[in-house]
Amino acid sequence: MLVELHRHGIGTLTFDFHGQFSDTRNAFRKICIPTIWNAAEGLPFSPFEADLVNEMGQQSWKTQSFALAEIFEYVYDLGDIQKDGVYRAISACYKDAKNSGDNTTFPTINDLKKKIERLEGKKEIRNVSARCRPLLEMNVFNPQAIESGWDILESTKKGLVINVKEIGSETVQLAISAFVLRKVYKEILRWEESTVLKLAIVLDEAHRLARDKTLPLIMQEARKFGVLVIVASQNINHFHENVLGNAGTKILFRTNNPDSKKVSKMVQMRSGSNAQSIIEQLKTGHAVVQTPDMSYAAKTMMRKID
Repeated sequence: MLVELHRHGIGTLTFDFHGQFSDTRNAFRKICIPTIWNAAEGLPFSPFEADLVNEMGQQSWKTQSFALAEIFEYVYDLGDIQKDGVYRAISACYKDAKNSGDNTTFPTINDLKKKIERLEGKKEIRNVSARCRPLLEMNVFNPQAIESGWDILESTKKGLVINVKEIGSETVQLAISAFVLRKVYKEILRWEESTVLKLAIVLDEAHRLARDKTLPLIMQEARKFGVLVIVASQNINHFHENVLGNAGTKILFRTNNPDSKKVSKMVQMRSGSNAQSIIEQLKTGHAVVQTPDMSYAAKTMMRKID
């Protein structure tokens, strides 16, 4: 799919949890020569990007504070008081940045770490530093890496792969992915509406981001801006109901009972065809596919990349 998107001139942003898309032996890597960003070397943006200048500045950083606190909450399984503490710590970072008079410099992860430790020192929150330490002590963001900032459309024209494999901590991988999705979502909403497909966001191992709140928002709102989202996983239960509800095209590979019963309800087969039975008997390389333009699903066979 990545290769075909590339051949049609459509940019792609791929999250690479296992390093397969970054591997020089991978067909996508060999044929399309995408840009590879290694998260272990620092990603060229700040998760704290917000408007600190104009009259909407305060609302901008407050909204961003809530969104980032939610990421910390689900990635590190924080309680309500802990989440509120993270929110207050992020807000305090923004206030310091705004009061410094330099409205182009955003807070850093290290700034947040100090604010959280200060709240813990005053016993207003507990155990947040310990839970979030992997992210708070790893330098995974380097906004100075690109002088003019991260232009998402430009950087994804030939394909962009974000490799998080070398980040040893799974929670940090999840946090990075969530921050990237948040960044992309904010940028997409600034684009002009388009009927032309401009970007495909590709999430293999989608179960890793099953609790992410930004992904369903992108699927609901980004289509009108020319953005396609491809999510894949081996288990139907890995997907949030909002993700399933917003899926236009379904590609169903072989699934066994009892999951096949749930999967079969996602497509409409012609009268007399038993979708569950067909899905259970699919061979390797075969799938049941239904697009928004198809009245009925069809059994298909994948072809090899030329």
